[in-house]
Amino acid sequence: MKTGWLQDADGKWYFLDTAKGIQEGKMLTGWNWIDGYCYYFDVQSGALLVNTTTPDGYKVNADGKWEKDGKVMFSQGEGHSSTVGTVGSNTNQSAAKKSGLGSSSRGGSRGGSGSSRGGGSRGGSGSSRGGGSRGGSGSSRGSASQGGTGSLQVGSGSLQGDSGKSSVGNNISKNGSDTADVQTNNAGNNSASVNGTQNQVSGTQEGSVNGGHSAGDAESSANAGNNVSNIVENAGNTSSGETTNNAGNTSNSETTNNAGNTSNSEATNNAGNTSSGEATNNTGNTSNSEATNNTGSTASNEAADNDKFAYVNYTKNINTDFGQYVVVTFKYGTIDNYKVLVDGTDVTSSMTKVDDEGHVVKWLSTVKDPSALQIVSKSDNDTQDIKLADGERKNITRTDVKAPKYVLSNGPMTKFDYQLETYDSEGKIRKDPTKTTFTLQTKKTDSSIEAVPSKYYIPVTEIDNVGTGNIKIKLQLENDEQEAWFDGLNNIKLLNEDHNIINQNLVYNKNKETKHGKVGVINIPLPQNNARSRGDYYVSVGSSKNSKRVSLPISLVSKTDFKVVRDSSTPNPKIGGDIRFKIEDPKGLQSFGNDYGLVMYKVTLTKPDGSVIELPHYDSWYNIMGLMHISGTDKTSGKVYTDVAGVYTATIYAKGYKTMTKKFEVLNSDGSSAVTTGDKDSSKSVDAISTPTVTKTHSGNREPSSTSSVVIGGYTGSASSGKKADSVSGATKKSGGKADATSSATGSMMINGYLLYDYDLLTNAMILNEIGLRSKDSDAVMNWWFDQTPEAIVGDDKGKLYELNSFVDAYKDARLEGNVLTFEDYIKSSDAKTRGIVGNVKNVLENGKLGTVYRYGNLVGEAAPTFTGLTAPVADSFTITTDNADFIKNLNSIMLDGSGSPLRSDNYLKQYEIGADGKSIIIYKSAFNKYLNPLVGKHKIALDSTGFEKIELELNITDTFENIELTDVSEKHETDSAIVIKAVKDDDPKKGDFLSKLGSVRVQNPDKTVRDVISAFAGGNTSDTVYDIADGKITLRGGLFKDAGEYIIYLQSSDTNYAVQSVKINITQKENTAPVTPITPVSPVTPVAPSTEEGKDTPKANTGRKSSSFMYYMLTVKFKGMNESDLEKYLKAVTSVSVNGEDYAKAGILGFGFGNTKEFRAQNDSTYGGKISQLSVKAGSFTDNKFDFVVKADGYKDLTFTMNADGSIAESVAPAPVVPTVNAVEVDKVEFKKYNNADVYAVTLKGDTAKINEFIEKLNAVEVNGVKVEEGIISTLGRERFAVDNDNVIYIKSRKIKGFADKLVFKGEGMDDLVYTTSSQISTPAITGSEIKKGYDNYVRLTFDDTNKAQLKLFTELIKSGKAVVTVNGVTYNKGYNISNTATYKLTANMAFGYTQFIDLSLDGFNQPSNEVVISSENFDIIRFNVEVAENTSGNRRARRDLSAVETATSSNAVIR
Repeated sequence: MKTGWLQDADGKWYFLDTAKGIQEGKMLTGWNWIDGYCYYFDVQSGALLVNTTTPDGYKVNADGKWEKDGKVMFSQGEGHSSTVGTVGSNTNQSAAKKSGLGSSSRGGSRGGSGSSRGGGSRGGSGSSRGGGSRGGSGSSRGSASQGGTGSLQVGSGSLQGDSGKSSVGNNISKNGSDTADVQTNNAGNNSASVNGTQNQVSGTQEGSVNGGHSAGDAESSANAGNNVSNIVENAGNTSSGETTNNAGNTSNSETTNNAGNTSNSEATNNAGNTSSGEATNNTGNTSNSEATNNTGSTASNEAADNDKFAYVNYTKNINTDFGQYVVVTFKYGTIDNYKVLVDGTDVTSSMTKVDDEGHVVKWLSTVKDPSALQIVSKSDNDTQDIKLADGERKNITRTDVKAPKYVLSNGPMTKFDYQLETYDSEGKIRKDPTKTTFTLQTKKTDSSIEAVPSKYYIPVTEIDNVGTGNIKIKLQLENDEQEAWFDGLNNIKLLNEDHNIINQNLVYNKNKETKHGKVGVINIPLPQNNARSRGDYYVSVGSSKNSKRVSLPISLVSKTDFKVVRDSSTPNPKIGGDIRFKIEDPKGLQSFGNDYGLVMYKVTLTKPDGSVIELPHYDSWYNIMGLMHISGTDKTSGKVYTDVAGVYTATIYAKGYKTMTKKFEVLNSDGSSAVTTGDKDSSKSVDAISTPTVTKTHSGNREPSSTSSVVIGGYTGSASSGKKADSVSGATKKSGGKADATSSATGSMMINGYLLYDYDLLTNAMILNEIGLRSKDSDAVMNWWFDQTPEAIVGDDKGKLYELNSFVDAYKDARLEGNVLTFEDYIKSSDAKTRGIVGNVKNVLENGKLGTVYRYGNLVGEAAPTFTGLTAPVADSFTITTDNADFIKNLNSIMLDGSGSPLRSDNYLKQYEIGADGKSIIIYKSAFNKYLNPLVGKHKIALDSTGFEKIELELNITDTFENIELTDVSEKHETDSAIVIKAVKDDDPKKGDFLSKLGSVRVQNPDKTVRDVISAFAGGNTSDTVYDIADGKITLRGGLFKDAGEYIIYLQSSDTNYAVQSVKINITQKENTAPVTPITPVSPVTPVAPSTEEGKDTPKANTGRKSSSFMYYMLTVKFKGMNESDLEKYLKAVTSVSVNGEDYAKAGILGFGFGNTKEFRAQNDSTYGGKISQLSVKAGSFTDNKFDFVVKADGYKDLTFTMNADGSIAESVAPAPVVPTVNAVEVDKVEFKKYNNADVYAVTLKGDTAKINEFIEKLNAVEVNGVKVEEGIISTLGRERFAVDNDNVIYIKSRKIKGFADKLVFKGEGMDDLVYTTSSQISTPAITGSEIKKGYDNYVRLTFDDTNKAQLKLFTELIKSGKAVVTVNGVTYNKGYNISNTATYKLTANMAFGYTQFIDLSLDGFNQPSNEVVISSENFDIIRFNVEVAENTSGNRRARRDLSAVETATSSNAVIR
């Protein structure tokens, strides 16, 4: 047998174990010490990593040796020896922890994180004293075993043996493919090893399995010391961090080569189960607490010898709520490898799977309490006999019993759970479970043969206070298919934590790297719609080369590096004492914990011995904004966490923030320090991802998941076991919706709802619950069952619902008489009781989540037939065919793409017809609404036929698309010069299709901000910041390129079948080459000192406002003199603000904090949102009559102005010169009102009453925008006039009134003209609702508040004049009259009252569940309105508030159905 170092043809090195025994020749993976040096071997291939950084973040040199701080780490005699038959001090260590490597105290795990006594044994199950918790992490008397427990190894053998039998000590394992469950060289010992073929064990309780090595701590897979030295994993299986019942296996001893000694773990020799303080399902086992030292014998029960093919303790009769099942749990292989006989009768063909693979199977018994079970191996007819019950064998005459189809329950649930939708990996709403079995192991797959990438690396994405950042995703491309998939990437969707789509089409760019193999890199610039706030999300990546989408987790965190500092109130914490910290921004620009999005979800404590414990919330830690309090002693249990003096490290995890750490010292009770070595204080934020190469693990600030593989098309999980679920746990642990702050906030809003379970799914969950092999998904299903009241059970005839209680009662009565009453027999009896059909139901899915709401009546009827022809190329018609002519004959309606109206087949409008053969449906092209859903792509067809279930089909229409290639053909690449991009290939038959459907253009500036660009048609031909399209080219005008640097131009089609196109452009600074004409001075000129003020010009303060809330006072300033994009850029650059000489700190990302802290922030309009346009300062009070502002911004001149208490603005802080009053009378305000039913300006004057009276007496004419208006009577039909009422209010009627920026001149004999210009801004009406209008054209209608009709008229007239821009999801709409055109809007009158009140928008732009409509103009504040379009019309989609604009205080929403 080959051992030691081995080099392959490609020059890669491997190491085959040199230790004598069953490990000899085994390929090492992960971290291993060899001849005193530490090496890392790839966990998949076993190849030595050289001159790189390992996946857990450590440096190895060209020889593969571990380096720290530039030095090769060496430990004399450590680890394996390259000489055959010799081992070092840590023989067979599959993973070595970098800190404390190889050091292990009595009972501690060999990686160095063991306990003082007993302790967690190398990833095995828990202990007796101090007990492993339900999660299963082994711990005892101070131990902190991070490894968790090993899961029940079902379905495969251990290490490959060389002979038919292998005997070590007193334990025997049969079959050449199986191995002895014992540890190496323990002659006569009673220590056993977990089965398997690879070095693998789970990490923390919910830690993910990372390609064959332990994840260890969720945030640092460097804790490899928690791996088991010589534990090997079942082929294709993972171990779960929650399993405690290791049937057939026992907890491994920490030590090796201890001839005659027992394992040092506290729980050993429990064949069939491990012993722990909490899991006590050890039938017939001995629970050996502490060390038992049973030299030369084992304490296992008889099951150890009898677990030949199946586990005795997990093979039994199980009584569920609906019947008795014989359950078999195979130790090796699946049901496909065996025959199963119950009381001598072969029931193999009638057994059904409980788990995905068939390691656990069941048979619905037709006799009461069968007594004997025999398993026969198909390969050699070897047998295993298991006793099921006392008594004689039963005479089984029937083996195949027809089980029910569904079970119905009813009970309370939160509105959140009821309304929450569940989505698949493609973002489609789910209705039905995809399977009825559960995953007890995650199968290992060879990622190198997968068609889509499965290895990825995603660092956390840092964003600033407005969401600017860049998501970077790296995908390992391991074969040609994966590379083709990446090349065909055409769509990226953004999903929230519940997998709900919140952005259908993210803008992105991609490229490839080859430094570490082929790596596909995706860059997603931020902010984008619904992608500008901190938190955890998913991106769903699709490609034209494969129908599978890849779902990847991302985390957006604040870029601020907050620092943890000690609070002065607890300077010297002692053992068991409290300690407080403050979390601060060292720059003082932001405060921590003021924003609503803060979720501090975990705090861990690293003790002086290196062990890590997670502190319980509230009992041991809490935070109030930036104050962090840690209790050294648990407030409830009294457990002491800081139980020894020394240096501790607190690690703080908060969603949306970088992980923070702080070291602190705990003193002895007498105040003395422990003897410690100096260690640099690392009180800083740490990036949880340190690996520079592609890795499977997403190690952001997200909670660890149960699997590290890419989620493709469904959920994967691992097996777990532990305490049986009961009504208490079920009632207190909801699984239907995500348990988060949202669901808990709505938990008091309860409703009654019906849930429908697939009978087989529910029965399988019950069986796993009863035998103790629960999974997270089976628990979630059971929790719903326990929460609700059973109502009915349903068979093949779904129109008949039978009372469940009556069936169960009859079944139990029959058992008392020694009989078995099947459901099939029950419904034939006269005792069968039915109940009425229910209304809306939700299906319980295989992962415990809930499907969408639907009518139960849709299930009633004969099963719907299958159809062919569901994939077809673009044509004038599409034909789908079935063999069931009755279904077509009884067809009632066809609904397409969720439309509210069925398709028509009459002579007036023929959208479909039945084929001549009576078995086909022909759907014409005219039936498809291309604005609602592009023709090319997937469509939903709902068919309703009398006597059949309602069925929904998916029709996929395919087409060829233009091959887009962007080419820069610009003449110049300098600032203020236009950029021209050619976007067609001359020989492409589809040339021009992409540009004809261009939906949006975005430019990423050198400062990484992204701006939307509108067309010249929408933005005006004179604008310098728009684009034009002509001759297959898009020209972006020079005003978009003001600064030198790298720009990225993104082109996005309104047809989602086209991928986002991007091109990078480098712009240089334009040189000033204009000739200078010399000027001959006529007389000496006094030189003027050059200005010392640098930077660009600033905007001017326009208006101000003072406001207050119950928490603080606030001053808000609006600006003028800049367009909205430049103003936003300026306000983002503001670094400091002082008011009346006092400095104000920059507020946090989501706004002002509580209290009297002086803060400033740039923000958008609090009512209408839009771009950042205002500056606000906050304090405990503002009592002065004026406020002198000094605003500093990077790259700009300082801005100074004075805001008076009434909100008026003075241009400079310097005292204004005294200007003599020209008129004693001034205009106080101008309002748009009704007077004698005419629309007029109402002008109110201010000044001395006598002077106002004198002014009115002399007034004889008014000019409106240069047109004279004479005094007279005002009426609706009369001429233009002005009039004055008894209160000296002047009313002006004139066709020249625009409603904004109107110049009014008041003239009179013997007085100076009084000139006044109205504000350029108008107030806007609120949007009161939205709906889809259906008919000849389908469109979205927005309705405006008509309470103030004069205001409404001004607003609509302004839009009619073309002075406003309307966009939907960033796509600019053009004003028109025919909304059947794409991207078109028009204003519509309320015909009942005769005035304009509606804006109608073509439906094509509303292509996302949440759609943002923006109406902007220089003459009013931006209006932002969110419209949600339900994917179905049954009213069961939950309306969700768009929280993407974090800075927006209020937002309008609507759901369109």
